[in-house]
Amino acid sequence: GSLKFRSRTPRPRILDCGANVGLASLFFKRLYPSARITAFEADPAIAAMLAANLRENGAADVEAVAAAVWTTEAELEFNAEGADSGAVREVAGGLRGSVVRVPARRLREVIAREPIDLVKLDIEGAEAAVLDDCKDVLSNVGAMILDLHEFDAADRRIPDLLGQLSAC
Repeated sequence: GSLKFRSRTPRPRILDCGANVGLASLFFKRLYPSARITAFEADPAIAAMLAANLRENGAADVEAVAAAVWTTEAELEFNAEGADSGAVREVAGGLRGSVVRVPARRLREVIAREPIDLVKLDIEGAEAAVLDDCKDVLSNVGAMILDLHEFDAADRRIPDLLGQLSAC
């Protein structure tokens, strides 16, 4: 039940950032069949599995975006680990993997366009940078499910991040 949330509408707008193979998006779609979901996955091979899983499991209307969620619209180096721990190279810490170039979408731009009922953010170490970039539009988000990653024990950002979220 860690992904369960209560929506005020039967058609919530959901962003699944770091969707991996789509289990969270499928859960949200079963919870709210009329939900409008965008699922972002940076690893190209996993993004292909995401799209296939959504189609095969009756959720073809979920928008699968093969791109990293980041602070700019750009092309980035990404450590593709091949399972569930790939990361934007800039924040990858000790994560290993083959380096691939992937497109990136600026989450701030997506959130600024319309009210978002839920943001699930599990982007392997990029959470703090992305949320800092979004701070002036986070009031447009109703709820968040965060999986925060810190790879450097000397650089803990969670206290600042929680303060920032409280302020929003």
